[in-house]
Amino acid sequence: MINTRFIRQVGPLRWAARYACLQFRKRVLQSDSRMRLPTGAMIILPRQSQSATEVYVTHANVDWGAEALFARFADRDRDFIDIDVEALRGMRETVALHQPLILTECDDAAALPNICSGWGYKIFAFTRHQVTLKTDFQRMSPDGLRERWYKMVFLVPPRLDAAFAEIARPIHDGGA
Repeated sequence: MINTRFIRQVGPLRWAARYACLQFRKRVLQSDSRMRLPTGAMIILPRQSQSATEVYVTHANVDWGAEALFARFADRDRDFIDIDVEALRGMRETVALHQPLILTECDDAAALPNICSGWGYKIFAFTRHQVTLKTDFQRMSPDGLRERWYKMVFLVPPRLDAAFAEIARPIHDGGA
């Protein structure tokens, strides 16, 4: 399905060119796409992943800035992960061994803090005020996950916690 929001965001000509290139790779060549991140790392975007399609077409500039921030911290020695909360539950050994930065569209606000605390991970997200639509990047608490409007969440390993904490805006209303 064509997402008109991406067309407006990227511009019709850029969108058409990127989307055509991506579809050629996916359907004709039957291969994954590659993209160079701002960090210089080259990542593979799996052809089966809708999130990978969004990242490629917008050059990592979707979901209120979440993919752009993910691209900034992506490590060339770790893989791109497109994952949901059910898959997260089974990743204990992988996370313990590799400590990846994970970006997920998780809608289980009750389970996520427990999963992350077991790994020593912190949760960050771009939140959006429901009236003004102003976007902020914040560390999320269990209450914040239930009360705030967010789309994507970062599951941040201890090695990146300080860097993400510097970017995050402090919350003064007790929601953090």
